[in-house]
Amino acid sequence: MKNQEEVNPEKSWKELIEQVGDNHAPLGPTLSNGFCRDSYKLMWYAGWFKFAAKMVGKGGKTLVYDPLEGLGGWIVAKEAGDVLAVLEDKDSIDSVRSAWPDEKITFLQGILNAGDNEFSGMVVLI
Repeated sequence: MKNQEEVNPEKSWKELIEQVGDNHAPLGPTLSNGFCRDSYKLMWYAGWFKFAAKMVGKGGKTLVYDPLEGLGGWIVAKEAGDVLAVLEDKDSIDSVRSAWPDEKITFLQGILNAGDNEFSGMVVLI
């Protein structure tokens, strides 16, 4: 393992951008704060969203309460398929939709009237 002095951050970012691309929308305040101030908590949430998505499995629609500006819904959609992600009221729904463009995710804001929907699973992390 390299020590911190040997790592070239510009080279690391370049390699990452080559692997995952650079066509993303800007991060909102919750994710920005998570990356800068509390990356452990952010990765904790991401890990639990992935675990929950694998437990739900593929097939059917999953209801997700997403306190991470769309990241939670995106993680679940990648693992489980169709997602209805309910965002917190403080999140800008237009920003979230542009940051996480995926045909498998539908974002809603605030209280959900789930009477017309059937879900094969539900993910709520608070």
